[in-house]
Amino acid sequence: MVTIERNPLSGTLRKDDQSAYIELTPVGQMVAQEAENIPAYYPRIRILCKQVMPDHLHLLLFVQEPLPAHPGIIVRGFKQGTEQRYRFLALNALAEEIASDITT
Repeated sequence: MVTIERNPLSGTLRKDDQSAYIELTPVGQMVAQEAENIPAYYPRIRILCKQVMPDHLHLLLFVQEPLPAHPGIIVRGFKQGTEQRYRFLALNALAEEIASDITT
């Protein structure tokens, strides 16, 4: 799954003396949390691997038994949920910015 226009909303690639890593933004942290919540909604699914990148997400899911619906519905629900939470984060950030402008 890719962000709109591949904007690096989820994090920044960093490197130290030992390794490279992704420093997650609040959006990236939210995406990671939402991915971890998938089994709570769909107990037949287990997350085998997850990696949030600056502009996309790698997610490897294991379907343990037949699902009542197509897996695409699960992906669509995940996308809708993360989009709603992203809008909430963006609105809160905007409100904080406006409030700080008013007080200064």
